[in-house]
Amino acid sequence: MNEFVVFIKENYISIAVIIAIIFVLLLIISIREWNLNPPKPNSKLVQEVVVETFSLDQDLTKEISDLKLGSTDSFCQSHLGKSAELDTSCGQLTDEGCGQTTCCVLTVGSDENRCMAGGKDGPTFKKDADGNLISMDAYYYQGIKHVIDRI
Repeated sequence: MNEFVVFIKENYISIAVIIAIIFVLLLIISIREWNLNPPKPNSKLVQEVVVETFSLDQDLTKEISDLKLGSTDSFCQSHLGKSAELDTSCGQLTDEGCGQTTCCVLTVGSDENRCMAGGKDGPTFKKDADGNLISMDAYYYQGIKHVIDRI
């Protein structure tokens, strides 16, 4: 604190002159009404953006509320775009579990029932790994039996 007092005592004339100059400049600026804020350039419209609110109509609201995302839907979503992996995973499901999914079908053949990747039009893969046609008489898609017509 002593250093500050010593500095003021040694330089009080210079400090007073600087304060007086600042005060006089402010007085001159005020009397002459100088505008120290530069004018902003005229703005021009570059792009117009239209923002629309999103409102659901009643039909769409009903459809959204009717959606039921359960574990079977997430099972199918997790294999989306990976048919071979889906076929392997479907093969590990029980007959009941196979009937609850939308991406697996239960094939009924002369040998045994088998859950495999597929949809309402039947199994995704019609041949086995060796290239032999898979033998089946019918398939179940979500519990509904579809008989295969043989020609």
